Amino acid sequence: MIRIVEELDVGGAGSHMWVEPVHYAAATDMAKRINELFDLGKPPAPGQASSSSGLGKVMADEQTNSLIVTGTEDSYLKLLELMKRLDTKLSSEGAVHVLPLQHASAEDLAKVLTDMLSAKGKDGKGSELFEGEIKITADKPPTPWSSPARARLCVAAPGDRRA
Repeated sequence: MIRIVEELDVGGAGSHMWVEPVHYAAATDMAKRINELFDLGKPPAPGQASSSSGLGKVMADEQTNSLIVTGTEDSYLKLLELMKRLDTKLSSEGAVHVLPLQHASAEDLAKVLTDMLSAKGKDGKGSELFEGEIKITADKPPTPWSSPARARLCVAAPGDRRA
């Protein structure tokens, strides 16, 4: 009996939970792709195990743009490899960047940045930091009672000339 308990009492043998941040993609889109790829969330066919991949569930947390993953450690490591390939930085050519704001007002910051970009220097020229036209807009929370932490700044730029 002791030998059976020792065989069953092995770390990593069961299901665990991880929270994995998504850096460039939207966590909701990433979770949907992964769930479709591994057929998660569908009831198993009669007489079949719940998931042959070892993944139990993959859910998106929109607030932190993270994935909540349950499954075996082996399946989690395979998922990380897949995420490395899916969660990649897009080309900065013609990119639209959505930046979540923690403290500033989206409207105020958009106005200040737009004024800075359109300001002319002593030589009569504008800013030479960027190529092409840059558009900055405020994406404010959907309702007045929404958390101000949901405010975002959207920046559309054809490309950065200097870093």
